[in-house]
Amino acid sequence: MRLAEVGNRVDRQIDHSVAIARAGYEPGLRVVESGVITLEARPDRFDDLPDGTLALRTVKMWSADGVAYVVAEDIIPITDSAPPLDVETGQPVFDLAERLNGIGVAWETVWFTPVLVDSFAARLLSLAEPTAGLQLVYCGLGATDDVAYWSREIQIAAPTRLRNALVRRVRRS
Repeated sequence: MRLAEVGNRVDRQIDHSVAIARAGYEPGLRVVESGVITLEARPDRFDDLPDGTLALRTVKMWSADGVAYVVAEDIIPITDSAPPLDVETGQPVFDLAERLNGIGVAWETVWFTPVLVDSFAARLLSLAEPTAGLQLVYCGLGATDDVAYWSREIQIAAPTRLRNALVRRVRRS
């Protein structure tokens, strides 16, 4: 397989809708949930933001040619005390972060974990039985290490041209 054909490169971040279209599929995006929340201590939290942080929480689902394969929950801290009632929540998380907290995302830290898809994501992805998936937890950071967002994504087997691939440079000593 040639470099241009590897699919979704995990060393590069682009919006899922753009990646789906570039791979030759018809992209679909559904905003399942969105709202302003105040973060509280809970065992299922995946972010390290302080309790009491005002944030926009969104849950989105993407599909390729009508087949859903990824669900993401985003937590975007809001620096202004007024909730953003006029924000278009279907925007990419990095655009929402810049709008809500002024942080232009420079890079992300990503943790990968194999999981059994939970019942909430399974329902959205139309899964009838327990299915293995890949959980990616992202922390989007600005150039000065300010947190722009946290995101937890569940992916099931993607269409061929959207499979995750890591491209590494080989160096010999």
